[in-house]
Amino acid sequence: MKKLLTLLGSIGMIVGTVATVIACNPEKMKKTDIGAVKDIKKSLTHLTNENKETIINEFVQINKDVKGLENLKNKDLEATVNEIEKNAIITVKDDSKEFTGKVVVTYTIKVDKPKIQLSTIIQTTILGEIDKKEEESIRAVVLKKNPESAKATYKVSGIGKNSATLTGTGEYAGDVAVKYQIKLQMVKKGDIKKVIEDVLKEPVINDIDAWNKIENALNKDNWGDKVSWNIEEIEDQNKFTIKLTAKSGYELDDPTPFDVTYKTTDLIDDLKNAIHAITDTEIPFENGEIAKKEIEDLLKEEPWTTKLEGTVTIFEDQEKYSVVLTAKPGYKLESETTITGTVKFATKATR
Repeated sequence: MKKLLTLLGSIGMIVGTVATVIACNPEKMKKTDIGAVKDIKKSLTHLTNENKETIINEFVQINKDVKGLENLKNKDLEATVNEIEKNAIITVKDDSKEFTGKVVVTYTIKVDKPKIQLSTIIQTTILGEIDKKEEESIRAVVLKKNPESAKATYKVSGIGKNSATLTGTGEYAGDVAVKYQIKLQMVKKGDIKKVIEDVLKEPVINDIDAWNKIENALNKDNWGDKVSWNIEEIEDQNKFTIKLTAKSGYELDDPTPFDVTYKTTDLIDDLKNAIHAITDTEIPFENGEIAKKEIEDLLKEEPWTTKLEGTVTIFEDQEKYSVVLTAKPGYKLESETTITGTVKFATKATR
């Protein structure tokens, strides 16, 4: 009997201990009543719709920094919506471990202001001439034709040869197709003719040299962006006939062909005289190699080096020289291709 009483006493002690633990830790079981939170926010504005999910999400978002509600999640809540009164009762679900209670919130629905159709502002769509095929030129003429479009916002796209599309942005909506003609930029034939005549003032080697000078001058000044040209040679007259054609976006003030003339210089005679100045001297050369080098050095100078190549041969025993000439690419020789002459040599170094 004594043992039984001892056992029952032990059990009583254990039960008493458990009850004491539960009674001494009431805070672990306490939940936050959302309706009692001091700084809770209950006004929801500019919702996109009245769905329960939307209302709950907005409520959680605007209260996420409120003390006591930092851990509140969408899953903790449910809502009953009154669309007539524009309010909702948000209630904490029974299975929430941290929160309890409920709160009534009010809300407003965001109403988009009807957009203005761009076509009601921009009604004149045939613009006439524009300066260039670019957005700035199009906008300038749109404003001129439609002064009331000054405050309208739109983007310009699909800019083509004769048309573009205006699309409303911001408070404006819809597309407007506009049509136009690009104003032709005038090109003066006299300006081009002067460029050509200027490069032909100095004598040229031959017709090919003159032709190349014309092409280079026109390409250098970017005339090729505005016009194309056809150069026709008039045989045996040192003359070209040039026909200009305006490119897209440009117009010639005078499309008729015009002639230009050129003067030629005898490059071979000039070279002869230059070689003669070297070889026809009172001071003889020591040997043929020295004479050959001086003539070859001359051929490396302008104007010959870019147009001619020469093979120099010295006949030392005959005191003569020979220079066989060939034209470089883009040039041709119309006279003799070999220059010959005499050269003096000394029996010992005197030069």
